[in-house]
Amino acid sequence: MTRESLRNSGRVAIAYLIALALACQTDFPAHAETTDLGCRRLVAAVDHMRNDLVFPPQFSQANPTKEGTEFDPNRYFEAFTHLRMRDGYVLDYVYHQDGVGGYPLLYARPANQPPYARESDYRAVPDHPDYLAFVVPQDSPEGYFEFVVFVMSANQFYRDWHAEYNDWRVLCGAADIEETIQSLAGPDFAGRPMTAEQIRAAHAIEDPTPSVVMNDQTATVTMLAFTKWGGFYRRTRTISRENHSILDEGSGDGNTPLVDYDCGIALKP
Repeated sequence: MTRESLRNSGRVAIAYLIALALACQTDFPAHAETTDLGCRRLVAAVDHMRNDLVFPPQFSQANPTKEGTEFDPNRYFEAFTHLRMRDGYVLDYVYHQDGVGGYPLLYARPANQPPYARESDYRAVPDHPDYLAFVVPQDSPEGYFEFVVFVMSANQFYRDWHAEYNDWRVLCGAADIEETIQSLAGPDFAGRPMTAEQIRAAHAIEDPTPSVVMNDQTATVTMLAFTKWGGFYRRTRTISRENHSILDEGSGDGNTPLVDYDCGIALKP
């Protein structure tokens, strides 16, 4: 074999190895990168967006009217940068008030369709599709992680009275566990602090950062979540990559209890 032939053979072999390495990068299943999937950025952006919202006084009334100057949920996509609405649709809501609490009822509508002003107008039209069917995640670990956080928390604005029980929050890592513990012991918190045993159990939680495992059909998101009326949970959701539907919720309701806690606050009439 000539020297030139040897050089050519070497080039072919190197090209083959490069192609093989690139192909291996797309094999499934594959864990997401060992980062927090943008969790801290997302939580900070959503908190900044919602923390200073002023509760509209008319939302305390029965069948309240949305006037159009309230929070626009399409702003969420400034924070959830790996989600978008299906082309031609926007996210909207009417406000539900039943006398013991109030919260937004989210729905998707064509962008050229006028919004409903009241829940009674919304209810007069039957068979509204689930708005989540119109929320499109990017086909990536970050996209599916954001989708699961969105499902959990999108209606957590303008919560009134008993709706405050819906306080689920994603935790991004060990620092968030510690911050949660400290917030429950602070002078501004009206509930009970965690016990020493609960604190030790919280510090012992393994794998506190979110993760996504993808194969050619599904994406399974696992993340740590906390509620003052329940404690720390491992939340798992499996999502179809074809149509973005949630296929199952893991064990039970998809929330595996890790550390039991109750703040002791009862939102009584």
